[in-house]
Amino acid sequence: MSYISKRADGRRFKPGEQQKRQASLQDETTLAIAAADLCGKRMLVAATALAANSSAAELRDPHRIAGAAQMRNGMAQLLEGTVEAQSDRDLRPSNRALLRESTMEMADVGAVPMTPVQRADMSARIDTAIKSAPATSTAMLGRLREIYSRVGCTGSCAVR
Repeated sequence: MSYISKRADGRRFKPGEQQKRQASLQDETTLAIAAADLCGKRMLVAATALAANSSAAELRDPHRIAGAAQMRNGMAQLLEGTVEAQSDRDLRPSNRALLRESTMEMADVGAVPMTPVQRADMSARIDTAIKSAPATSTAMLGRLREIYSRVGCTGSCAVR
């Protein structure tokens, strides 16, 4: 993803140049994002079980808190990109469908570590995406909105 958005020296490409790079590697990056969705799902299932079986002292451990924060932030970034991609008119239908499938497979588990504030931010992003997404994506985005509208904070969300 950095190859698409940043030069070797770390400076970002201009938007037009970045879009050209994205289009040329669309299949590869979409497949990588879908793989990250499924890998993230497996990791989060294990992390949720770990948090549920941890003592209060273990839940306050600084290393666990840092790890849970990384999971939350990583999941939020992954979802932000997928939600934005649903409105990308240059994304090929097959790649849009792949992202829809992988995102929906991990959506329920992906909501667990996120804080209510992160979920509210995600819901707002989803609402924005629905306005410009093609009809093939609106049902999926609506279902995501339901999932990320939850306000409870249990499991790995509580590790903070």
